Amino acid sequence: MQRKSKLLFTIILSTIFANTVYSEMVFDPILQTDIIKIEPVKQNSNTIFKKNFKGAIDKFENLNIKISYDDFNKLISKNHKNDFYLLMLADKTAEFGFFDLSKQAFSKIEDFDISNNIIENTKKFYFPKKNITKSDILILAELYSNIVFNDQAKESVSELSRYPRLLNDYDYANYLMALGYYKLNDIQNAKQYIKIAITENPSNINYKILESQIFTGEKKGKITKKRIKEINSEKINTQKLCGKIKSSNEYIEYLLAQKPFEKDYYLGRYYWAEGDYQKASRIFITALGKNKKNNALLYSMLARCAFSQGDYKKADEYCDKAYKITQNNPDCLITMGDIAAKNGDYKNAIKYYKETLSDKNVKQDALEKMASVYTKMSNPKRANEIYNKLIKDFDNSYIAYYKIGLVTPEKELDYLKTSVSLNPMYQDGWIDLARLMLEKGNISLAKSYLAVANYLDDSNFRYYYYQSLLNKKEAEYNSIKNSNDTYNKIAGIK
Repeated sequence: MQRKSKLLFTIILSTIFANTVYSEMVFDPILQTDIIKIEPVKQNSNTIFKKNFKGAIDKFENLNIKISYDDFNKLISKNHKNDFYLLMLADKTAEFGFFDLSKQAFSKIEDFDISNNIIENTKKFYFPKKNITKSDILILAELYSNIVFNDQAKESVSELSRYPRLLNDYDYANYLMALGYYKLNDIQNAKQYIKIAITENPSNINYKILESQIFTGEKKGKITKKRIKEINSEKINTQKLCGKIKSSNEYIEYLLAQKPFEKDYYLGRYYWAEGDYQKASRIFITALGKNKKNNALLYSMLARCAFSQGDYKKADEYCDKAYKITQNNPDCLITMGDIAAKNGDYKNAIKYYKETLSDKNVKQDALEKMASVYTKMSNPKRANEIYNKLIKDFDNSYIAYYKIGLVTPEKELDYLKTSVSLNPMYQDGWIDLARLMLEKGNISLAKSYLAVANYLDDSNFRYYYYQSLLNKKEAEYNSIKNSNDTYNKIAGIK
């Protein structure tokens, strides 16, 4: 093997394993041939953050509350210039009731074009009306951990009842009391405390979700249905929190259900919305024999679960079974469209998606999939018409903002930022932000955006392509800088 080809091969392998290993071409005297020597390298910043972030979460769930608080605090301070890390930290600390840390993380974020929407959504979903002191935050956080993660609702309610000051001072303390009583199935006390929490803080969506669960038996669910309608009309548009509302809707339908089949069906849909497709499938399969006239609903959802898990053959089989019973089930039609699109049968994919558009629960999903198929059919005009309609009708369609941004140069930066503000876990949005910054010559921001893309998926070929361009740009910049420094030194210019 010639030296030049050895070097090229080494560079390729180094690129492939850029974030995990160091590779070197060496001669092995025993095998009498060239081999690749692979050695581990130091963890990159993403790997370290993921490890420490998970560690802080694990400590909270295992009741090491003070240590968890301190770990989150250190992560915020250490990563004060990384907006993406700060967004993740702000979200998780708000969920855990570390509201002061969440505010601190938000306050350090620099790019408000991306973060403003997320901040607004998070505060509306989680934040209490009244500020809580650090010492009280730690007390309440321990109670939350006990109730949610450690099956200690009885002990937590008993302990919180000994803190009348907390219940008098904070709406959040009343929420925790209601949550504890609800876990104990003491509905009357749960009602009492959730009413206090919502009276003091009527805009908190998390409180409203718990209230809707507590009141499922009240007047045949009328109060709950009214509250759910109100929650769904709230201007929450970030992907994660929209998902929480969607799964809570399914869970409340499960609580409201009177018949055994309905309970199974909506419980399965709850796990589907949570992304637990295996558990959802088990529930749907168990329900199949209970009422055969409803089997089309179950087969349709089984098809969606199978497709989501990559079992396309099984998804096709379930679709056939559902379609033989009824030809208008939207979940079945969506999956049939997905299968057709995957197989390159774009005409039928469009046909199936169009048949679901009258169903409000799947309309957005169907429109996004239709637009994608029209793009594959080399019909960008029709695709863009749909994406523009999505932007007009659904303010949470991050896909639509991303796609229209790519074909609207004067709005590209704004739309790409809107896309990742709606879904910070959308890798393509970050990659194209990096591409745009490279085109504008902003190496620093390009590097920052690519680091986020690497965090989300370090195997994406687009990431490696733009990372190679970034490396080239950096090399060119450093070469010019070094040349200028040398010239200035020779010329005696300081």
